[in-house]
Amino acid sequence: MSSRLQRYAALVAPLIVILVASSCTGAGEEAPEEGAASAPATVQVSLTEFAISPPMIHASAGEPLTFEVTNEGTAPHTFAIDTGEGVRATAEIPPAESATLEVSALEAGTYRSS
Repeated sequence: MSSRLQRYAALVAPLIVILVASSCTGAGEEAPEEGAASAPATVQVSLTEFAISPPMIHASAGEPLTFEVTNEGTAPHTFAIDTGEGVRATAEIPPAESATLEVSALEAGTYRSS
């Protein structure tokens, strides 16, 4: 990561992804069969020079996540999640462009991004 991006990453408030262990389903939804792989949940994220939006994301534990990340700032940005087993990050995203970050299913817990 370039020093310019490291400075931006240090200034941006970290996004917190909270994964909640839950076997509940919403009304009208069927519980997935045991052992069946679930489809990734898609989360829309926007980046600016001093913020990541939304600032907190709640997701079900054991569910893969796909982050659709849009740079709404005026400088290049990256988006990263520390999974506890390593950091997953997008490539540098130019202003007004988007990138996708896929994260495999995580255990219940709190994860930080930048």
